[in-house]
Amino acid sequence: MPVATTSGEQVVEAVVAGPDGANRLYTITGAATVGVNVSAGQTQTQTWTFLMGPTFTRGQFYRAIGTASVSSAVRDFTNDVGELCARNQLRRS
Repeated sequence: MPVATTSGEQVVEAVVAGPDGANRLYTITGAATVGVNVSAGQTQTQTWTFLMGPTFTRGQFYRAIGTASVSSAVRDFTNDVGELCARNQLRRS
């Protein structure tokens, strides 16, 4: 799994009365820029590792919940233009 570099990391630590003696809740946010390249008709699944926040020992760690969302997408129309021109040439013949 590739490790993604993060930026804009923010860590909020709160004292809580949690299960099994847990007494801290960390909320961590940040951004990671990763690239996924696919061609028309292809699908792709990738797994990324994001290293954020403080480092815990096994005894200090209880549970983690993670979410991710797409913040931008780029589409390259270079091949689409070439295909469109080729189709138009065929129709004119």
